[in-house]
Amino acid sequence: MNILIVVINRYCGPVPVIPIGACLVAEATRREGHAVRVLDLMFVKDPVSSLESELVKFNPDIVGLSVRNIDNNDMQNPVAFFRDLKPLAKTIRSKTRSALVLGGAAVAVMPEELLRYTGADWAILGDGEVVFPQLAASLSQGEFPNQIPGVAWLDDGIFRKNTGYVTRFSDGCLVPGFHRWIDTHAYLSRLSTVPIQTKLGCHFKCVYCTYRKTEGYDYRFCNPAVVVDTIERLAGKGFRDIEFVDNVFNPPMIMHWPSVMALPEPDLMFVSRAWN
Repeated sequence: MNILIVVINRYCGPVPVIPIGACLVAEATRREGHAVRVLDLMFVKDPVSSLESELVKFNPDIVGLSVRNIDNNDMQNPVAFFRDLKPLAKTIRSKTRSALVLGGAAVAVMPEELLRYTGADWAILGDGEVVFPQLAASLSQGEFPNQIPGVAWLDDGIFRKNTGYVTRFSDGCLVPGFHRWIDTHAYLSRLSTVPIQTKLGCHFKCVYCTYRKTEGYDYRFCNPAVVVDTIERLAGKGFRDIEFVDNVFNPPMIMHWPSVMALPEPDLMFVSRAWN
């Protein structure tokens, strides 16, 4: 199947964020034999025109809209990012007969509301790189994918969902080949960091936070050897500013020390960051 994944995030403050989730989903779906393209709207001047052009050229069977944030969490200067979805969804519906799928962290937070707002067919709640290829496989066989864990939909106006967290970290593809999917030079020239994630899930119960809803409660760890190998490969390709984007990096410390202690000696130079 032809599958187009559209990254709708265009917010550049304080720096543009490399869309690791959408790229992971694209890479996982491509490995299953589908023809996959990513349309990143971060730096385009006219998102709707860019989408229309890509729809005509590629003629996708499935279009996935990757939604990073609902809003900017700024009460004094609020920006509602979800409003960008409606003109894109309208364009997809008017130009194609593609199945329309929503994914990304924002969708896991408010799946019912965003399904109703956009009129999309499906929403991904679980780990996108696991759930989306299963959804694509089901649709390609003409099946109704309502038995897949991590999928949500509207059934005659009634919201339905299947819980969908896997039991382990999918570390076979910790960092995708960003060059294949996005303009990495455009991001790095604007001081963007390269994201890497070492675990999913969170045991904390912070009232303001949505990570337990998007990633689940149980910790799922990446193999420390895979983390180190990934950092070495990134540094070897010229990436020098690498950011750990775990929801909370430090706890539990016993899981991170093997990765930290195994990092290479100073002959392989890079800058790593972990804010939490």
